[in-house]
Amino acid sequence: MLGTIQQNNLISFKTVPQRINAFFFITLCALIFVMPLARTLPPYFIIILAVSLFFIPGRNSKLKALKTHYPQIILFSLLYIIYLISFFYSEDRDIAKTKLILKLPLLLFPFIFSFTSDIITRHQVKVLLYVFILSCFSGSLYLLIQALLQYSATGSYWLIVYSNFSLFFHPTYYGVFINWSIALILFFMTREKPHQKKFFLKTALYFFLAFYFIAIVVLLNSKAVFISTFIVVVIWLFHGFLIRKAYRSTSLFLIITAVVFFAAAKQFPEVFIRISDAAVNFTNKSYHEEDYAGTYLRFEIWQTSTEVIQKRIWTGVGIGDVNHALHEKYEKTHRYSLSESRFNAHNQFLQVFVAAGVFGFAALLILLILPFEKIKRQHPYFLLLLFFTAIITINFMAESMMERQAGLLFYSFFAAFFTFMVSKKNTSF
Repeated sequence: MLGTIQQNNLISFKTVPQRINAFFFITLCALIFVMPLARTLPPYFIIILAVSLFFIPGRNSKLKALKTHYPQIILFSLLYIIYLISFFYSEDRDIAKTKLILKLPLLLFPFIFSFTSDIITRHQVKVLLYVFILSCFSGSLYLLIQALLQYSATGSYWLIVYSNFSLFFHPTYYGVFINWSIALILFFMTREKPHQKKFFLKTALYFFLAFYFIAIVVLLNSKAVFISTFIVVVIWLFHGFLIRKAYRSTSLFLIITAVVFFAAAKQFPEVFIRISDAAVNFTNKSYHEEDYAGTYLRFEIWQTSTEVIQKRIWTGVGIGDVNHALHEKYEKTHRYSLSESRFNAHNQFLQVFVAAGVFGFAALLILLILPFEKIKRQHPYFLLLLFFTAIITINFMAESMMERQAGLLFYSFFAAFFTFMVSKKNTSF
């Protein structure tokens, strides 16, 4: 295996610097592979990557990278710096410390990727993205087999959807991983040309994987992931019809997608109950006290969050006191079901605003648009960045994703990937 990799010039072990670079790349692959599979392993690989920076040769090249990227590093780390400042006016310092440790990737990945952007080749970038798809395929296949065994034993549909299906992470967080795999596959499909070797075989494989992952999205049954998947597919269809003018393959994908969804809706109408309930709640603006997952429940949480923001709009309440502030407001406004469950803001934008005020909110917006400073419309990665931004924005609006390791790690890794790992050596596909 390693011999094949070396033959393809993916990695080399001939010299000590090449061995160190190869070790760094293999660790990066390991991190991206375990990201959608395990909660406990990623921090260890991040520590290894951070430590390996001291052993990667080329002190002058590191200083040059720091000089080149320092504006982006500062802007990327700005949210963490503001969180750090808010630590000093947080009353609950223990929670604040825990939150700051959780959010360390926002500080580490800019340095990891900026210092190593010149040693990661375009082939290695493709491999990293393929490894993520492989990880999601392996993990979801295991979950699918488990679900089918449950279904065959009980005949109960509800035992194979949502949290009963998603054993690794909360369905929305795992759904983001799957949604990103769909985006990667659609992106790779746009890079294939009819004259290239094995074009039809690769296209058929991409089609299969895309619809397989769409089926997984259906089983995960997360409303936010449904919406973000729909938007990714719509962006890809517009790109296919208007930019690439690939009418045949794009039309075929559209037809198959429509058939699959209509067939799923007819065969398993329960799948879309959560979506229809969300529409009813949104229209009627009503919910039952026992409906802790109701869509309108989120409106109640968001309203409470805005009320807290209005009292500390400039500084926020501090990174350690967000849940305390929300809990107090739930009690004062007699929203007892929210108080008992101690919900966070269930919206990353509001979560940051409550914690760090207007400056933290501005830093989050900067973080979202920062990759576009380097990746313009004609850039090969632009479509992929568009997918990423759509997925993140939609799910940030429905969940406080950066309050959990899975969401924080996913966002900080790929945001830093787009911001720093795009150099002259690795931009071309």
